[in-house]
Amino acid sequence: MLLEAKIMAVTPPQGYPNAPTYYTPEKLELIYQKGYLDKKLNPTIPAMYRENFPEYLRKEIEDYARKHNIK
Repeated sequence: MLLEAKIMAVTPPQGYPNAPTYYTPEKLELIYQKGYLDKKLNPTIPAMYRENFPEYLRKEIEDYARKHNIK
C-alpha cells in the first residue's frame, strides 16, 4: 500500500505528458547527498530557515507562533 501511494505521488496524471514530476523525500535526500543540489537547496532544511527566505516574513511567523503558543 505504501509503495503504491509513493508511485501515485511521483506519477503525473494521465493526459498531462508535460506535468511536473514530484520527488519523494527519500529521492530528494539521495539527490542532495550525491551533490546535484546546492547546499542552500537542502531539502532537509525547512523553507523558513533557509538563507533566501524573507526576514520580515520569518519574523511575522515567529511572532504569530509566540502569540498562539505554537512551537
